[in-house]
Amino acid sequence: MQAASVSVATRRILFPWILSPQKDLAYYIGSALAGWFYVGIIAYALATLQDPLKDAVATLRLGSFEMPLNLQLLVVLSWGLILDAPHVWATLARTLFDPDEWQVRRREIWFSFIWFFVGPVAILLPYIVGSFMAPFHYSFPAAALSLGALLYFVFFRLWAYYHVVRQHWGFFALYKRKAADHGPWVDRVDWWFFNLSLYLPLLMFMTGPFYLKTPGYRDIGLLTPIAGSWSLATVLYPLAWTFYLCVIPLYLGFQLKLWLEGSAINGSKLLCP
Repeated sequence: MQAASVSVATRRILFPWILSPQKDLAYYIGSALAGWFYVGIIAYALATLQDPLKDAVATLRLGSFEMPLNLQLLVVLSWGLILDAPHVWATLARTLFDPDEWQVRRREIWFSFIWFFVGPVAILLPYIVGSFMAPFHYSFPAAALSLGALLYFVFFRLWAYYHVVRQHWGFFALYKRKAADHGPWVDRVDWWFFNLSLYLPLLMFMTGPFYLKTPGYRDIGLLTPIAGSWSLATVLYPLAWTFYLCVIPLYLGFQLKLWLEGSAINGSKLLCP
């Protein structure tokens, strides 16, 4: 009797896999641990090094050969070449280097080359406009000349993050489809939870006191006081934290509600975020 109850309860927690339990857990779900590993390295560098980008986190020694390992070198070698390069190559192999894709999506592929010009145009545009205004004895201040680079920096970072979020949503949606995990309320709650749980931390990072301490990130004005000590960050940062701390228990509560109503719980989907 007790064994039968356990079996029924187990069947109510579904684990639909895309490839297999081992491969999904290793590549699709467990790969998130690599990101946390980098977060740990960066946090250690920020806490212990005066210049986190250039000072050595550790030193590689092979006999008489010594190589200082700083964040720039570690990220380029490990993340850029080992982890991200295969992803880039796979993308190219399925688009630019695939004759069939050229036959089906020629217009989209040609249009994609426009993005190579967005950065240079954004950076140079204020200087070009300034040169045209020079004969009229008007010169742009230095802050205005760097506005294009700042806007492109913000756009590029946000677009890269959006790109990653959409990739994760693809896996999330696959696990939903594998389990036939659909319904008006389920789909709506999943969509809001997924997006809020990923975009709210981004807002918390951009408005938090640690943003300007992170190497490689430019001041985008969110922490600049507007009235007294008030800035956009002083308003948005606590709001983002409040919403985030509400979203997680609410979503868990929704899963509990489904369980109590007798619905099956999609375990693979819950492991995915």
